[in-house]
Amino acid sequence: MGDRWEFPGGKVDPGETPETAIIREFSEEMGLDVIPGEFLTSVEFSNRNGPVQLLAYRVVFPKDRTPVLTEHTELKWSTLKEIEELAFVDSDRLLIPFLKKWCTHET
Repeated sequence: MGDRWEFPGGKVDPGETPETAIIREFSEEMGLDVIPGEFLTSVEFSNRNGPVQLLAYRVVFPKDRTPVLTEHTELKWSTLKEIEELAFVDSDRLLIPFLKKWCTHET
């Protein structure tokens, strides 16, 4: 997905739960030990490999660590409004309507 933005994460490997996949992916991609939080939503789409279910979770990041990118060239914290204007991958873009609704109800 060169030159396009995406949310961090990846595939759930055989024998993993979504939560253990989150821990592994953030460690591999950013060198961070994160804590998976609540499940937010899922969306389905199809690509050349067939149907895919994309799961979104809240993730708690360590405050005392700086991410070290190993698989990506840039990291950016953005508001939802900014995300809507970025060249995001189509699959991740499917999450934006839910995230907008969820963020307006968060206390």
